[in-house]
Amino acid sequence: MTDTKQLRWEGPTLYANEEKIGEVRLTGFGLVQVQEICTELSPGIYRWTAEAPTNLDGSIEAPPMAWSFSTSYPTDYHMIPGVSYNGNQWGTGLEPKGFTQDGVPWRFAFHRTAVAGGTFSAGAD
Repeated sequence: MTDTKQLRWEGPTLYANEEKIGEVRLTGFGLVQVQEICTELSPGIYRWTAEAPTNLDGSIEAPPMAWSFSTSYPTDYHMIPGVSYNGNQWGTGLEPKGFTQDGVPWRFAFHRTAVAGGTFSAGAD
């Protein structure tokens, strides 16, 4: 028998059955009021969008925003496709090593990865 987990969102928090998986965070929008919308496209597939006021004449610029997801469990493997495979400890080139540089987490623009804005993390379970 296969153990299937039912995913659900409660606000910014993702659960699998009753287990908290993590939280999505939207940062960097300053004083602008941002509306977050989570839509389930199909079972287990979600689209998060953020809407901020702007206009076509450019007098109100779109605010800079960044999405992140923090797991509620320790992760054993991390991947940013085309950039980092569990910290690139094997590499001898100029690829980023580890997950921080001088104590600051690496940050990559969405267009620098093989899957735009995509990351993958896995824990023991």
